[in-house]
Amino acid sequence: MKITLLLRYFNIGGLERVVSSLANSYVERGIDTQIIIMYAGRNNALITELDKRVQLHILEGNRIEKMKQLRSLTKNRIVHMHFGNGKIFPLARIALLNVPTVITYHSDYRHKRNWILNRIDHSLLYNMKEIIAVSDAVKRFCVEDVHIKEKKVHVIRNAINLPLKNELKTFSNDVVKLISLANLFPHKNQITILKAIEICKHRGIQLKLYMMGDGPEMSKMYRFCIEHDITDMVIWYGNVWHKRFVNKLLEEVDGFISASKFEGFPLSILEGMAARLPLLLSDILPHRELAK
Repeated sequence: MKITLLLRYFNIGGLERVVSSLANSYVERGIDTQIIIMYAGRNNALITELDKRVQLHILEGNRIEKMKQLRSLTKNRIVHMHFGNGKIFPLARIALLNVPTVITYHSDYRHKRNWILNRIDHSLLYNMKEIIAVSDAVKRFCVEDVHIKEKKVHVIRNAINLPLKNELKTFSNDVVKLISLANLFPHKNQITILKAIEICKHRGIQLKLYMMGDGPEMSKMYRFCIEHDITDMVIWYGNVWHKRFVNKLLEEVDGFISASKFEGFPLSILEGMAARLPLLLSDILPHRELAK
């Protein structure tokens, strides 16, 4: 068997970490595995966590040239598509006609999609026999918004390979340390966390927020911290992702926090659970499904 994992970018994010784990597990089992990236992007550090036996290809040239490369590279292979950001990439779908293809939906994309995109996606998926959703909430999006037949959509939840600690951590008596692990996009809603930090400060609650991630909301969030005098309560780590470094931080903090408005089945929360951290989560279906 020969497997190709296809994705738009190889950024530092949950989708890319899922792909990395899949690719590494495939080659461990002796499967011929390649990853194809449609665009090089800016933040590719996660590539370094790939097993050296994984074949890595980044498409080059204009769109037509990229589709020709895609067609050539996937000959006699099974393709597993992992597109995030609600993108549907009709050209890539067309280039893979008659190629055995599996598609995984990684999130609820209501905030990224409109009825036209969903209609196009529905048309492109008409002949697909199986669709994977990473959670029940994502399956609901596939069925209710994209109008994929429910019997076609199968839930395979994300997972991590970490030992589970025995005892639940308790908050420390002095400064409570919380960690947020997510890129800084509007739907991740970290600004709400910062507003909560400000309220805690006025109430005399000692908190320290470890903020890991970067993105378009960074400047807005940093200005908020300055304007509301909470810069000393937030430690910014930026767009860093190295397993040993992150796991060490998870050992140091007292709790995990996420105020996200839309998710699929976030790996970062699974890692917080594996570290036996108390969870402070927004009330959305994926969080209920994951941490119930």
